[in-house]
Amino acid sequence: MESLESINEGAYKLLSWWGYLHTSGTIQVKRYFRNEDIEEAMESPFVAYIVLPFEAISRENAEAYIKENLKSRGLYPAKQETDDSKKSI
Repeated sequence: MESLESINEGAYKLLSWWGYLHTSGTIQVKRYFRNEDIEEAMESPFVAYIVLPFEAISRENAEAYIKENLKSRGLYPAKQETDDSKKSI
């Protein structure tokens, strides 16, 4: 029978991540260490939507997860304001 070490050899370690959609339309990907970071983001006027903690193998996988989460809610990609749509004063 294989040992637990040999079974896990070559396995990827999952890391905890969270992220948010910035009001500018950019996606911010963050490692999750403590809930206080999310609480601070909830209070920020620059955070449009928060994706709560989840596990992923890499930052790239975490970003893809956040994008899919936002897309499923119709929040990504954010509409870009064009010069024609800007209101003049």
